[in-house]
Amino acid sequence: MGGVNQDLASEAAKIYDPAVHFKQVPFYISSGTDDKIATPEQHQQVKESLLSSCFINVRLENFKGGHALSEAELRKALTWFIEQYGKESGETDTTK
Repeated sequence: MGGVNQDLASEAAKIYDPAVHFKQVPFYISSGTDDKIATPEQHQQVKESLLSSCFINVRLENFKGGHALSEAELRKALTWFIEQYGKESGETDTTK
């Protein structure tokens, strides 16, 4: 998630059956420190909302910038997603 200012995943979990599987999906939130549209405070609130809705794998990372996609953050997120997949599948080599 990048540039988000509200938690729609928790609302989706209310209608998704079984939500227990949906709540295992990893969420990477990328937050620009100078974002005036979706502020860092709102990103923190989204993270807290996801965690309070029992999402178990939520990561919030800040980067210097505004309301934009950071290529470096995207790379970090993709690497993290691959690591999460490796943990879930039991694979030790996440470079595949």
